[in-house]
Amino acid sequence: MEPTVQAPGRLMSDTLAAKWAELVTQALLVLLVPRALGPAAYGEFAVAFAVVSVLSLGLGLGAPLAAVRYIPAAGPHERLAQARAVAANVARSRARILGALTVAALVVVPAFLDVPPAVTAAVCLAAWCSVGSSIASELGLALGRPRLWNARFPLENGLVVAAAPAGYAVAGEHGAIAGLLLATTITFGVLFAGVARELREAPPGIPLPPQAVTYARFQTGTVILGTLVQRGGPLAMPLAGASSTQTGFAAIATGLGAAGATTMMSLLIVQLPGLVSRGLDRPDDAEQEAANSARAALLVALAAGLPAALLAGPAIDRLLGAEFADAHGAVALALPAVPLGAALGLAHLIASLRVRPEILTISWAAGGLVFAAVAAATIPAIDAEGASIAMSGGLLVTVLTATVLLGGRSMRAICLASVAGAALILGAGALAA
Repeated sequence: MEPTVQAPGRLMSDTLAAKWAELVTQALLVLLVPRALGPAAYGEFAVAFAVVSVLSLGLGLGAPLAAVRYIPAAGPHERLAQARAVAANVARSRARILGALTVAALVVVPAFLDVPPAVTAAVCLAAWCSVGSSIASELGLALGRPRLWNARFPLENGLVVAAAPAGYAVAGEHGAIAGLLLATTITFGVLFAGVARELREAPPGIPLPPQAVTYARFQTGTVILGTLVQRGGPLAMPLAGASSTQTGFAAIATGLGAAGATTMMSLLIVQLPGLVSRGLDRPDDAEQEAANSARAALLVALAAGLPAALLAGPAIDRLLGAEFADAHGAVALALPAVPLGAALGLAHLIASLRVRPEILTISWAAGGLVFAAVAAATIPAIDAEGASIAMSGGLLVTVLTATVLLGGRSMRAICLASVAGAALILGAGALAA
Protein backbone atom coordinates (compact mmCIF):
# COMPACT_ATOMS: atom_id res chain seq x y z
CA MET A 1 0.00 0.00 0.00
CA GLU A 2 1.44 3.36 -1.01
CA PRO A 3 0.78 6.16 1.45
CA THR A 4 -1.10 9.17 0.22
CA VAL A 5 1.54 11.92 0.21
CA GLN A 6 -0.08 15.29 -0.38
CA ALA A 7 1.76 18.47 -1.26
CA PRO A 8 2.74 20.39 1.92
CA GLY A 9 0.54 23.37 1.08
CA ARG A 10 -2.51 21.20 0.43
CA LEU A 11 -1.81 19.14 3.54
CA MET A 12 -1.55 22.27 5.69
CA SER A 13 -4.73 23.75 4.22
CA ASP A 14 -6.65 20.51 4.80
CA THR A 15 -5.29 20.24 8.32
CA LEU A 16 -5.98 23.91 9.01
CA ALA A 17 -9.60 23.43 7.92
CA ALA A 18 -9.88 20.43 10.23
CA LYS A 19 -8.24 22.33 13.06
CA TRP A 20 -10.59 25.27 12.60
CA ALA A 21 -13.39 22.74 13.02
CA GLU A 22 -11.60 21.47 16.13
CA LEU A 23 -11.20 25.00 17.48
CA VAL A 24 -14.88 25.68 16.88
CA THR A 25 -15.87 22.55 18.77
CA GLN A 26 -13.32 23.37 21.48
CA ALA A 27 -14.82 26.85 21.78
CA LEU A 28 -18.27 25.34 22.05
CA LEU A 29 -16.91 22.94 24.65
CA VAL A 30 -15.71 25.81 26.84
CA LEU A 31 -18.72 28.04 26.14
CA LEU A 32 -21.87 25.96 25.79
CA VAL A 33 -21.03 23.22 28.27
CA PRO A 34 -20.11 25.59 31.15
CA ARG A 35 -23.19 27.70 30.41
CA ALA A 36 -25.42 24.62 30.49
CA LEU A 37 -23.89 23.12 33.64
CA GLY A 38 -23.02 26.26 35.63
CA PRO A 39 -19.63 27.01 37.24
CA ALA A 40 -19.69 24.45 40.07
CA ALA A 41 -21.07 21.50 38.09
CA TYR A 42 -18.80 22.31 35.16
CA GLY A 43 -15.80 22.28 37.48
CA GLU A 44 -16.60 18.70 38.47
CA PHE A 45 -17.26 17.70 34.86
CA ALA A 46 -13.97 19.34 33.83
CA VAL A 47 -12.01 17.08 36.17
CA ALA A 48 -13.58 13.97 34.60
CA PHE A 49 -12.94 15.34 31.11
CA ALA A 50 -9.32 16.13 32.02
CA VAL A 51 -8.78 12.58 33.33
CA VAL A 52 -10.07 11.16 30.05
CA SER A 53 -7.96 13.59 27.98
CA VAL A 54 -4.75 12.92 29.88
CA LEU A 55 -5.16 9.15 29.63
CA SER A 56 -6.20 9.37 25.97
CA LEU A 57 -3.16 11.35 24.92
CA GLY A 58 -0.71 9.80 27.34
CA LEU A 59 -1.60 6.17 26.57
CA GLY A 60 -3.00 6.53 23.06
CA LEU A 61 0.23 7.70 21.49
CA GLY A 62 3.88 6.68 21.86
CA ALA A 63 4.07 3.49 19.79
CA PRO A 64 1.53 4.84 17.27
CA LEU A 65 3.76 7.92 16.86
CA ALA A 66 6.64 5.57 16.14
CA ALA A 67 4.46 4.05 13.44
CA VAL A 68 3.98 7.50 11.91
CA ARG A 69 7.76 7.88 11.77
CA TYR A 70 8.76 4.40 10.55
CA ILE A 71 5.88 2.95 8.49
CA PRO A 72 6.18 5.53 5.66
CA ALA A 73 9.87 4.60 5.33
CA ALA A 74 9.06 0.89 4.88
CA GLY A 75 8.50 -0.93 1.59
CA PRO A 76 5.01 -0.75 0.07
CA HIS A 77 4.22 -4.38 0.92
CA GLU A 78 5.35 -4.07 4.54
CA ARG A 79 3.36 -1.03 5.66
CA LEU A 80 0.02 -2.68 6.40
CA ALA A 81 1.73 -5.61 8.12
CA GLN A 82 3.71 -3.25 10.32
CA ALA A 83 0.58 -1.27 11.15
CA ARG A 84 -1.18 -4.50 12.15
CA ALA A 85 1.73 -5.44 14.42
CA VAL A 86 1.69 -2.01 16.07
CA ALA A 87 -2.07 -2.19 16.59
CA ALA A 88 -1.88 -5.62 18.21
CA ASN A 89 1.03 -4.75 20.50
CA VAL A 90 -0.43 -1.42 21.57
CA ALA A 91 -3.86 -2.92 22.21
CA ARG A 92 -2.37 -5.55 24.55
CA SER A 93 -0.13 -3.17 26.47
CA ARG A 94 -2.73 -0.42 26.87
CA ALA A 95 -5.39 -2.91 27.93
CA ARG A 96 -3.11 -4.08 30.75
CA ILE A 97 -2.43 -0.51 31.91
CA LEU A 98 -6.03 0.64 31.64
CA GLY A 99 -7.26 -2.51 33.35
CA ALA A 100 -5.01 -1.89 36.33
CA LEU A 101 -5.97 1.79 36.49
CA THR A 102 -9.66 0.94 36.30
CA VAL A 103 -9.46 -1.54 39.19
CA ALA A 104 -7.48 0.96 41.27
CA ALA A 105 -9.95 3.76 40.50
CA LEU A 106 -12.96 1.64 41.40
CA VAL A 107 -11.36 0.84 44.76
CA VAL A 108 -9.89 4.24 45.67
CA VAL A 109 -12.10 6.94 44.16
CA PRO A 110 -15.47 5.98 45.71
CA ALA A 111 -13.83 5.43 49.10
CA PHE A 112 -11.74 8.60 49.35
CA LEU A 113 -13.32 11.11 46.96
CA ASP A 114 -16.98 10.30 47.56
CA VAL A 115 -17.66 9.63 43.87
CA PRO A 116 -20.27 6.93 43.16
CA PRO A 117 -18.85 3.69 41.69
CA ALA A 118 -21.10 3.99 38.62
CA VAL A 119 -19.72 7.46 37.84
CA THR A 120 -16.15 6.24 38.37
CA ALA A 121 -16.78 3.31 36.03
CA ALA A 122 -18.25 5.64 33.38
CA VAL A 123 -15.14 7.84 33.44
CA CYS A 124 -12.91 4.76 33.18
CA LEU A 125 -14.86 3.39 30.21
CA ALA A 126 -14.73 6.80 28.52
CA ALA A 127 -10.95 6.72 28.94
CA TRP A 128 -10.76 3.26 27.34
CA CYS A 129 -12.68 4.50 24.30
CA SER A 130 -10.73 7.73 24.02
CA VAL A 131 -7.40 5.90 24.16
CA GLY A 132 -8.64 3.63 21.38
CA SER A 133 -9.61 6.66 19.31
CA SER A 134 -6.11 8.12 19.63
CA ILE A 135 -4.52 4.86 18.54
CA ALA A 136 -6.83 4.46 15.54
CA SER A 137 -6.28 8.02 14.34
CA GLU A 138 -2.48 7.78 14.58
CA LEU A 139 -2.47 4.51 12.65
CA GLY A 140 -4.62 6.21 10.02
CA LEU A 141 -2.00 8.95 9.66
CA ALA A 142 0.79 6.38 9.41
CA LEU A 143 -1.10 4.66 6.59
CA GLY A 144 -1.45 7.88 4.62
CA ARG A 145 -4.96 8.85 5.75
CA PRO A 146 -4.53 12.27 7.36
CA ARG A 147 -8.24 13.07 7.21
CA LEU A 148 -8.94 10.25 9.65
CA TRP A 149 -6.34 11.74 11.99
CA ASN A 150 -7.72 15.24 11.52
CA ALA A 151 -11.27 14.12 12.36
CA ARG A 152 -10.38 12.71 15.75
CA PHE A 153 -10.85 15.72 18.06
CA PRO A 154 -13.49 17.67 16.11
CA LEU A 155 -15.68 14.57 16.21
CA GLU A 156 -15.20 13.81 19.90
CA ASN A 157 -15.47 17.46 21.00
CA GLY A 158 -18.61 17.99 18.95
CA LEU A 159 -20.25 14.92 20.42
CA VAL A 160 -19.33 15.98 23.96
CA VAL A 161 -20.84 19.42 23.33
CA ALA A 162 -24.10 17.75 22.33
CA ALA A 163 -24.19 14.87 24.81
CA ALA A 164 -22.96 16.41 28.07
CA PRO A 165 -25.60 19.19 28.34
CA ALA A 166 -28.30 16.72 27.24
CA GLY A 167 -27.21 14.28 29.93
CA TYR A 168 -27.12 17.06 32.51
CA ALA A 169 -30.66 18.09 31.63
CA VAL A 170 -31.82 14.52 32.26
CA ALA A 171 -29.77 13.45 35.27
CA GLY A 172 -27.67 16.35 36.51
CA GLU A 173 -23.88 16.06 36.89
CA HIS A 174 -23.96 12.27 36.60
CA GLY A 175 -25.88 12.59 33.35
CA ALA A 176 -23.17 14.88 31.98
CA ILE A 177 -20.60 12.15 32.69
CA ALA A 178 -22.84 9.64 30.91
CA GLY A 179 -22.89 12.02 27.94
CA LEU A 180 -19.09 12.06 27.97
CA LEU A 181 -19.07 8.26 27.84
CA LEU A 182 -21.52 8.23 24.93
CA ALA A 183 -19.43 10.74 22.96
CA THR A 184 -16.17 8.84 23.40
CA THR A 185 -17.84 5.53 22.52
CA ILE A 186 -19.23 6.84 19.23
CA THR A 187 -15.91 8.49 18.34
CA PHE A 188 -14.03 5.24 18.87
CA GLY A 189 -16.52 3.30 16.77
CA VAL A 190 -16.18 5.71 13.84
CA LEU A 191 -12.37 5.94 13.89
CA PHE A 192 -11.79 2.25 14.49
CA ALA A 193 -14.05 1.43 11.55
CA GLY A 194 -11.80 3.64 9.42
CA VAL A 195 -8.76 1.37 9.86
CA ALA A 196 -10.24 -1.97 10.96
CA ARG A 197 -10.83 -3.41 7.49
CA GLU A 198 -7.32 -2.66 6.27
CA LEU A 199 -5.76 -4.10 9.42
CA ARG A 200 -7.90 -7.27 9.25
CA GLU A 201 -6.90 -7.85 5.64
CA ALA A 202 -3.20 -7.18 6.30
CA PRO A 203 -0.73 -10.09 6.29
CA PRO A 204 0.61 -11.30 9.63
CA GLY A 205 2.21 -8.49 11.55
CA ILE A 206 5.79 -7.50 10.80
CA PRO A 207 7.40 -5.75 13.78
CA LEU A 208 8.81 -2.28 13.35
CA PRO A 209 12.63 -2.07 13.19
CA PRO A 210 14.39 -2.64 16.54
CA GLN A 211 15.29 1.03 16.85
CA ALA A 212 11.60 1.88 16.65
CA VAL A 213 11.07 0.28 20.08
CA THR A 214 13.43 2.78 21.69
CA TYR A 215 11.85 5.56 19.65
CA ALA A 216 8.40 4.53 20.88
CA ARG A 217 9.49 4.51 24.51
CA PHE A 218 10.85 8.03 24.28
CA GLN A 219 7.73 9.16 22.44
CA THR A 220 5.53 7.67 25.12
CA GLY A 221 7.40 9.63 27.77
CA THR A 222 7.22 12.76 25.65
CA VAL A 223 3.47 12.46 25.15
CA ILE A 224 2.77 11.83 28.83
CA LEU A 225 4.86 14.81 29.90
CA GLY A 226 3.41 17.05 27.20
CA THR A 227 -0.12 16.05 28.12
CA LEU A 228 0.44 16.86 31.77
CA VAL A 229 1.83 20.31 30.91
CA GLN A 230 -1.03 21.17 28.56
CA ARG A 231 -3.94 19.37 30.21
CA GLY A 232 -2.84 18.97 33.82
CA GLY A 233 -4.08 22.33 35.09
CA PRO A 234 -7.65 21.24 35.88
CA LEU A 235 -6.29 18.12 37.61
CA ALA A 236 -3.86 20.19 39.69
CA MET A 237 -6.60 22.56 40.89
CA PRO A 238 -8.44 20.20 43.29
CA LEU A 239 -5.11 18.78 44.46
CA ALA A 240 -4.13 22.32 45.46
CA GLY A 241 -7.40 22.79 47.31
CA ALA A 242 -9.13 24.99 44.72
CA SER A 243 -12.90 25.14 44.52
CA SER A 244 -14.85 23.47 41.76
CA THR A 245 -15.77 26.90 40.39
CA GLN A 246 -12.10 27.92 40.07
CA THR A 247 -11.37 24.51 38.56
CA GLY A 248 -13.95 25.28 35.90
CA PHE A 249 -12.28 28.63 35.17
CA ALA A 250 -8.92 26.88 34.84
CA ALA A 251 -10.43 24.31 32.50
CA ILE A 252 -11.81 27.05 30.24
CA ALA A 253 -8.53 28.99 30.14
CA THR A 254 -6.07 26.13 29.76
CA GLY A 255 -8.44 24.40 27.36
CA LEU A 256 -8.32 27.40 25.02
CA GLY A 257 -4.55 27.79 25.31
CA ALA A 258 -3.83 24.10 24.86
CA ALA A 259 -6.22 23.85 21.92
CA GLY A 260 -4.44 26.69 20.14
CA ALA A 261 -0.97 25.29 20.82
CA THR A 262 -2.01 21.79 19.77
CA THR A 263 -3.49 23.15 16.55
CA MET A 264 -0.18 24.76 15.60
CA MET A 265 1.69 21.56 16.42
CA SER A 266 -0.78 19.51 14.39
CA LEU A 267 -0.30 21.71 11.33
CA LEU A 268 3.31 20.53 11.32
CA ILE A 269 3.15 17.00 12.70
CA VAL A 270 0.64 15.95 10.03
CA GLN A 271 3.43 16.46 7.48
CA LEU A 272 5.80 13.97 9.11
CA PRO A 273 4.99 10.93 6.89
CA GLY A 274 5.59 12.93 3.71
CA LEU A 275 8.75 14.54 5.10
CA VAL A 276 10.08 11.12 6.10
CA SER A 277 9.57 9.83 2.55
CA ARG A 278 11.23 12.87 0.99
CA GLY A 279 13.94 12.96 3.64
CA LEU A 280 15.23 9.51 2.72
CA ASP A 281 17.11 11.10 -0.18
CA ARG A 282 17.21 14.80 0.83
CA PRO A 283 17.30 15.15 4.64
CA ASP A 284 18.39 18.81 4.58
CA ASP A 285 15.57 19.72 2.21
CA ALA A 286 13.08 18.00 4.50
CA GLU A 287 14.18 20.08 7.49
CA GLN A 288 14.03 23.29 5.46
CA GLU A 289 10.53 22.38 4.29
CA ALA A 290 9.54 21.83 7.93
CA ALA A 291 10.92 25.27 8.87
CA ASN A 292 8.95 26.93 6.07
CA SER A 293 5.78 25.28 7.32
CA ALA A 294 6.55 26.43 10.87
CA ARG A 295 6.73 30.04 9.68
CA ALA A 296 3.32 29.68 8.08
CA ALA A 297 1.92 28.10 11.26
CA LEU A 298 3.30 30.97 13.34
CA LEU A 299 1.52 33.51 11.15
CA VAL A 300 -1.71 31.59 11.65
CA ALA A 301 -1.08 31.55 15.41
CA LEU A 302 -0.66 35.32 15.55
CA ALA A 303 -3.64 35.95 13.28
CA ALA A 304 -5.82 33.91 15.66
CA GLY A 305 -4.16 34.64 18.99
CA LEU A 306 -4.09 38.44 18.91
CA PRO A 307 -7.82 38.92 18.26
CA ALA A 308 -8.58 36.22 20.82
CA ALA A 309 -6.51 38.06 23.45
CA LEU A 310 -8.26 41.36 22.73
CA LEU A 311 -11.78 39.96 22.59
CA ALA A 312 -11.71 37.09 25.07
CA GLY A 313 -13.01 39.13 28.02
CA PRO A 314 -16.04 40.61 26.25
CA ALA A 315 -16.76 37.24 24.64
CA ILE A 316 -16.80 35.50 28.02
CA ASP A 317 -19.11 38.14 29.47
CA ARG A 318 -21.49 37.98 26.55
CA LEU A 319 -21.53 34.23 25.99
CA LEU A 320 -21.13 32.85 29.52
CA GLY A 321 -22.41 35.65 31.72
CA ALA A 322 -21.17 37.61 34.70
CA GLU A 323 -20.69 34.50 36.84
CA PHE A 324 -17.71 33.55 34.66
CA ALA A 325 -16.09 37.02 34.74
CA ASP A 326 -13.31 35.81 37.05
CA ALA A 327 -12.01 33.63 34.21
CA HIS A 328 -10.77 36.70 32.26
CA GLY A 329 -7.31 36.80 33.78
CA ALA A 330 -6.75 33.06 33.47
CA VAL A 331 -7.66 33.13 29.77
CA ALA A 332 -5.31 36.06 29.09
CA LEU A 333 -2.45 34.18 30.75
CA ALA A 334 -3.13 30.97 28.79
CA LEU A 335 -3.37 32.39 25.25
CA PRO A 336 0.43 33.03 24.90
CA ALA A 337 0.68 29.24 24.55
CA VAL A 338 -0.73 29.46 21.01
CA PRO A 339 2.37 30.75 19.11
CA LEU A 340 4.65 28.52 21.17
CA GLY A 341 2.90 25.59 19.49
CA ALA A 342 4.58 26.47 16.16
CA ALA A 343 8.05 26.13 17.69
CA LEU A 344 7.05 22.92 19.47
CA GLY A 345 5.75 21.45 16.21
CA LEU A 346 8.98 22.28 14.39
CA ALA A 347 11.02 20.75 17.22
CA HIS A 348 8.96 17.57 16.91
CA LEU A 349 9.55 17.37 13.16
CA ILE A 350 13.30 18.01 13.34
CA ALA A 351 13.83 15.58 16.22
CA SER A 352 11.78 12.93 14.39
CA LEU A 353 13.58 13.39 11.08
CA ARG A 354 16.95 13.09 12.86
CA VAL A 355 15.61 10.14 14.90
CA ARG A 356 16.49 11.93 18.14
CA PRO A 357 13.34 11.36 20.23
CA GLU A 358 15.27 11.73 23.49
CA ILE A 359 15.59 15.46 22.80
CA LEU A 360 11.83 15.87 22.91
CA THR A 361 11.55 13.81 26.09
CA ILE A 362 14.24 15.86 27.84
CA SER A 363 12.64 19.12 26.69
CA TRP A 364 9.17 18.17 27.88
CA ALA A 365 10.63 16.87 31.16
CA ALA A 366 12.12 20.31 31.76
CA GLY A 367 8.79 21.89 30.92
CA GLY A 368 6.98 19.44 33.18
CA LEU A 369 9.19 20.30 36.14
CA VAL A 370 8.52 23.99 35.63
CA PHE A 371 4.77 23.33 35.29
CA ALA A 372 4.69 21.35 38.54
CA ALA A 373 6.74 23.90 40.48
CA VAL A 374 4.78 26.90 39.22
CA ALA A 375 1.43 25.18 39.75
CA ALA A 376 2.34 24.25 43.33
CA ALA A 377 3.44 27.82 44.06
CA THR A 378 0.71 29.81 42.32
CA ILE A 379 -2.56 27.86 42.35
CA PRO A 380 -3.04 28.11 46.14
CA ALA A 381 -2.42 31.86 45.86
CA ILE A 382 -4.21 32.93 42.68
CA ASP A 383 -6.36 29.91 41.73
CA ALA A 384 -7.12 29.53 37.99
CA GLU A 385 -4.59 32.14 36.93
CA GLY A 386 -1.90 30.00 38.51
CA ALA A 387 -2.89 27.04 36.35
CA SER A 388 -2.59 29.22 33.23
CA ILE A 389 0.81 30.57 34.25
CA ALA A 390 2.02 27.03 34.95
CA MET A 391 0.93 25.81 31.51
CA SER A 392 2.38 28.75 29.57
CA GLY A 393 5.59 28.64 31.60
CA GLY A 394 5.99 24.92 31.04
CA LEU A 395 5.53 25.31 27.29
CA LEU A 396 8.03 28.19 27.17
CA VAL A 397 10.72 26.18 28.96
CA THR A 398 10.04 23.21 26.66
CA VAL A 399 10.55 25.40 23.58
CA LEU A 400 13.77 26.93 24.92
CA THR A 401 15.22 23.56 25.95
CA ALA A 402 14.42 21.95 22.58
CA THR A 403 15.98 24.88 20.73
CA VAL A 404 19.21 24.59 22.70
CA LEU A 405 19.42 20.81 22.20
CA LEU A 406 18.48 20.76 18.51
CA GLY A 407 20.40 23.85 17.41
CA GLY A 408 20.24 25.13 13.86
CA ARG A 409 19.45 28.57 12.48
CA SER A 410 15.86 27.73 11.51
CA MET A 411 14.99 26.33 14.92
CA ARG A 412 16.48 29.34 16.71
CA ALA A 413 14.66 31.77 14.42
CA ILE A 414 11.28 30.11 14.97
CA CYS A 415 11.93 29.94 18.72
CA LEU A 416 12.64 33.68 18.93
CA ALA A 417 9.64 34.51 16.75
CA SER A 418 7.28 32.31 18.75
CA VAL A 419 8.48 33.74 22.08
CA ALA A 420 8.04 37.27 20.70
CA GLY A 421 4.55 36.29 19.51
CA ALA A 422 3.70 34.94 22.96
CA ALA A 423 4.85 38.21 24.54
CA LEU A 424 2.78 40.18 22.05
CA ILE A 425 -0.36 38.17 22.81
CA LEU A 426 0.27 38.50 26.54
CA GLY A 427 0.59 42.27 26.11
CA ALA A 428 -2.63 42.40 24.08
CA GLY A 429 -4.44 40.49 26.83
CA ALA A 430 -3.11 42.87 29.48
CA LEU A 431 -4.15 45.86 27.37
CA ALA A 432 -7.65 44.45 26.94
CA ALA A 433 -7.92 43.84 30.67
